[in-house]
Amino acid sequence: VHTLRDVGWQLDDITKMLNISWAQAQYAASYKVTPRKHPGCPPVLNEEQIDEIELFVVSSKTRRLMSYLELSVQFSEL
Repeated sequence: VHTLRDVGWQLDDITKMLNISWAQAQYAASYKVTPRKHPGCPPVLNEEQIDEIELFVVSSKTRRLMSYLELSVQFSEL
């Protein structure tokens, strides 16, 4: 609704285009647009660190069976 209002559309035209009631269009137009938050947290590890951990894990059967705790102890310096 906000985008159509920004380009000059009237509420009557918006209701027909979006198949909504006039009250719904008026309600949507009367409130500010809520900015979207970025999804998730930024990555803690960079690509090089991730590659190093992956290489470590896949290099032997014993390492593939390590728990996350054991991996975190192994890579605590990262």
